[in-house]
Amino acid sequence: MDKKPGVSDDSKKTLQKEMEGNERKVNMESGSRDKVLSRIKSALYRPSDDSGPGSEPAAHKPSCFVKGKMRIESDNNLKREDQNLIDIFTNELGKVNGLSKVLNNEDELGQYLSNVTAEHDSKSFIVWETPLIKQLKVIEYLKSNGLRVIKSHDKKHLERADIGITEADYAIADSGTLVLFSNPKKPRLVSLITPIHIAILDPKNVVPNIFDLFQVITQESDEELHPKDIVSCITFITGPSRTADIELNLTLGVHGPKEVHILIYQK
Repeated sequence: MDKKPGVSDDSKKTLQKEMEGNERKVNMESGSRDKVLSRIKSALYRPSDDSGPGSEPAAHKPSCFVKGKMRIESDNNLKREDQNLIDIFTNELGKVNGLSKVLNNEDELGQYLSNVTAEHDSKSFIVWETPLIKQLKVIEYLKSNGLRVIKSHDKKHLERADIGITEADYAIADSGTLVLFSNPKKPRLVSLITPIHIAILDPKNVVPNIFDLFQVITQESDEELHPKDIVSCITFITGPSRTADIELNLTLGVHGPKEVHILIYQK
């Protein structure tokens, strides 16, 4: 009678050894992975005075925000005074090649605009016609310097402008970031398509960090919104456009404005 084919004892032992070896390999890889993750976790989490090494921090508690007045309770040791937030914002902005200027009156604003347009031989501009920009007579200043305002929603027309001027809805101090809310009357291309972007910022709208920003946005979204106030896009701008795709050399202005000027208007 023929024997049915089976697995020899030697083959069973060999297979068992291979399985044990694979198991040890998996355990070693898992242990190495856990060690790497533990090191990363320890580096990221900074223990506080009452916590041990590597302990996870408590969830971030954003600042308390009241419209028109800010009370800072963040964990980043920012001062309570608005001026400190402005100083932090301008310092961080400078690190990413952004330009800023604190202005105290309309004459200083007009002089700054004149200097920028003369330096770049600018001929035309596009602008958000917000209440603040109208109040500061930005359009009148530029027209008096011989610039032409382009009023169009056609991208081909807008890309011919030399300067784009917007208002900054908010600014994030700890990263030097502008926050722009777009809607049909505030097209986002104005801040993206021109070689030079000038943003006018009310210092009351500088928040300590992105956590506080989203708390503000959440609070405002809970309020009654009119159709004209609905935001279609939120743009975050941290300095001029930059890329290192070309032979790993940092180049400004490839995918957007080469210069970003923030004019902080203190009323």
